[in-house]
Amino acid sequence: ALPVKDYGKLYNVPFATDRPDPNMQYKIVFEASVDAFDSSVLYPPLEHLARLYNLHVYGGVPQKNLEVVLVIGGNGISVEMTNEAYKKRYGLDNPNLKILAQLKEAGIKVNACAQATLKHHIDPATEVNPDITLVFSRLTTISMLQMKGYAYFKF
Repeated sequence: ALPVKDYGKLYNVPFATDRPDPNMQYKIVFEASVDAFDSSVLYPPLEHLARLYNLHVYGGVPQKNLEVVLVIGGNGISVEMTNEAYKKRYGLDNPNLKILAQLKEAGIKVNACAQATLKHHIDPATEVNPDITLVFSRLTTISMLQMKGYAYFKF
């Protein structure tokens, strides 16, 4: 079974080469901040992250060898909102809560940019999903992790 069970679908490709090395330690920082944000559907970068994580595991990398950090920022910041706050703002349930919970359960560190939180008028004390850690800024977290050897992905 894949660690992010309901997201990040993939295909069995036994004919493919250049597979993940199961003996390596993977350190990945994943920035979710693309401009397009549609409040009525799952935020696409989260699905890409689920796929990235599932592909490494399906490819033979033990989860203990995967250190993956998500940093949400920019126009996608609303995904961090509690269902109540999201409903108040957009008039519908937050479609991202389930995937965020599954990403965290799989072992991914789920963070959001405190700068974007305030820029988008989200109250950090009452409107942010408790599964999410607020970091000083996506830009400083990403630069710091890159300097520590993390591979960088942006969607």
